[in-house]
Amino acid sequence: MLQIWSEDIRESSILSTRNFDQALTAGCWSPSRPSVFFVTKSNGYLDVWDILFKQIDPTLSIKVADEALASVGVHEEGHLVACGSDKGVVSLLKLSSALSNMNKNDKALMTSLLDRESRREKVIEARNRELWLKEKMKNSVTVEHEDVKLEETQETDLIKQAEEDFFNFINSVSKQKEGAESKEVDIVID
Repeated sequence: MLQIWSEDIRESSILSTRNFDQALTAGCWSPSRPSVFFVTKSNGYLDVWDILFKQIDPTLSIKVADEALASVGVHEEGHLVACGSDKGVVSLLKLSSALSNMNKNDKALMTSLLDRESRREKVIEARNRELWLKEKMKNSVTVEHEDVKLEETQETDLIKQAEEDFFNFINSVSKQKEGAESKEVDIVID
């Protein structure tokens, strides 16, 4: 998976592609087109991406070597791309003008795309943070509510125990009085 990150956003990338079956080995941006970059893969392919044209899949994918490609470099004018393989073989490719010559709107469109995606990620990040805080507050309130319920239950248990002890005491005092009265009555009758 390729990901483009912004310095403003720490949580996630602003653009990402699908996962790849092969390992990515090298990459670089085009010096002449702000939306074009190149990626080499371990299966010998060079992928050319123009993210103004496509963002999920490469614009062009070319088999350059039978072995893994290890490096990629672009001429400063953007017309030539050099790919180096694991075995030291260098291949030089000439790009079409559509991939190497900048259109008048490329820079503005790329800036707009990156700004839009940055704003979108910031909104998502803020929403996730808000949901996390709400969940944290909900859990906090739930814990506090459970603590209050536990305290109320403990208080209710204490009150019941006190009432039970009180009535037991009253009953025992009553039985002692009845016992004392019955002894007095017994004594009086004899």
